[in-house]
Amino acid sequence: QSLRPPRFLSYLGIEAPSSKDFPPAPHTLACQVDPKTGKVLDPSRPLTLPLHAKNVIASLDYKEVLKKATGHQSYDQLKESYRWLHDPNIYNACFSKSAVHLPDEAKIRLPDADIQKWIDTNKVSEYYGEPRAFVHIFYVVELAKLRRRG
Repeated sequence: QSLRPPRFLSYLGIEAPSSKDFPPAPHTLACQVDPKTGKVLDPSRPLTLPLHAKNVIASLDYKEVLKKATGHQSYDQLKESYRWLHDPNIYNACFSKSAVHLPDEAKIRLPDADIQKWIDTNKVSEYYGEPRAFVHIFYVVELAKLRRRG
């Protein structure tokens, strides 16, 4: 058996073709009509796709979990982890009083309807205090299901 260099090495120094040189696959950019709403769904324009958000029907009552874990060897770890989830004072001790400013180029404006849908399905909750941090929210398009997630 002779050892040969990997095949990809023969392509070194050759410029890869642009994605514009390839025609789009018919299933990726084809507009479709949503049978439920009659809206045109265009995968090349993600905001035309419905936002996937199911209602959160189950949640943990952490106080009840702590009660049932009393005496268990991991009780102290569980109590500390819940403290990080529910005690705002722990963050005040770790971080500065104001969040670091997010540069304008990093900001996107989410449609109000998407934010409301997340609130209605208990994915997020409204917060009226001073911001302590910023997050980057982005959409992921699921072409096979013609929807987007955020």
